Amino acid sequence: MDEIYIYDISGVISDIFSDNEAVIKFKKGGKDQSALIQKNNFYHNGRVIPKNERWDNYITVGMPVKFNAQKSNCAEYSYCDWCATMCWSCASNLLNKITIKSGFGHMSGQVIDINNRRGILNTFNATGQSLRTLFIAKNVYIDEQKFTGKLLQEVLDIHDYVSFDALPCISEGNDEVCEWFATIVYKGKRPNLVNSIMSIEEKTRLNDGLYKFWKSVYDSSIIKEDLNDPQLNFLNSDFKIQCYNFIQQHINNPDTLFVNGKGIIMDIVNDEFGVILGEFRNNLFQTIIFHRQNVFLNKVSLKTSNLAEILCPGDPIKFIAVGAPSGFLSDWIAVQICVTLNQLGELPM
Repeated sequence: MDEIYIYDISGVISDIFSDNEAVIKFKKGGKDQSALIQKNNFYHNGRVIPKNERWDNYITVGMPVKFNAQKSNCAEYSYCDWCATMCWSCASNLLNKITIKSGFGHMSGQVIDINNRRGILNTFNATGQSLRTLFIAKNVYIDEQKFTGKLLQEVLDIHDYVSFDALPCISEGNDEVCEWFATIVYKGKRPNLVNSIMSIEEKTRLNDGLYKFWKSVYDSSIIKEDLNDPQLNFLNSDFKIQCYNFIQQHINNPDTLFVNGKGIIMDIVNDEFGVILGEFRNNLFQTIIFHRQNVFLNKVSLKTSNLAEILCPGDPIKFIAVGAPSGFLSDWIAVQICVTLNQLGELPM
């Protein structure tokens, strides 16, 4: 069966057709192949290029890249075998304090462990590296129906093959020591869910919709340094709900790039929200907003805790984040942050 989706492939930019389109050349199965990449799917330093920026400021012929793609079936692009859904530079000197990973979807994997309502899948990337992926019962679907039973053993067995989408996660944050977390696992026909892997057109519509939503609830004239300014209305319950929903929708899309690094707590804004200073390069720090839903302390979720009673400015953390949209109050949005206490109950330095 021919592959429809490919992930984490290495290639080089071979041609730049316009200020919106370029071609990636790469080898697959020992054969030369090509993929079309468009500007709105190209990432620089982990973030999509702003619409008003020239593409040739970021891309050159011969530049090594990594990309994800889907099989091309469009006559307009018959000169390319694939359409890249995202592409990023793999130059090692851009952000030397973080690692960059893409999410993936429509993957096939084997169940290698089941423990009541949690399990582990295993699959392999393009280079043959094992990708151990944690999954939980509430994200499992059988023939398009959400699993509502008590134990995963009711519908899955060890060695079963399933399909799934996944995001990177911090291995220290789960007992299974997995670096991937499945947002959906399914047998049979794929269910139609928001924020599962989307087509290029669906991805563009979602990104535009998120941007318009955020602009409708946030005055971009408020500068990022004023995170404690009362104008932000972070104590307003309606705004907190809107901001939380926006963050969750933005971070749970596997069809984007994620950055993994270290930083410190810069500020605890209120019981639910905080801000991190993440180190992206030597002496280069950027702001990352986080919600308690995505915070783990010694593998325990703080989703119902008062952050102000537990975390303090200066606490060291590990994070996974996605780039925030233009006009947002921080540079990045945290997908997950982990804080670990040592045996004395103190934060490790």
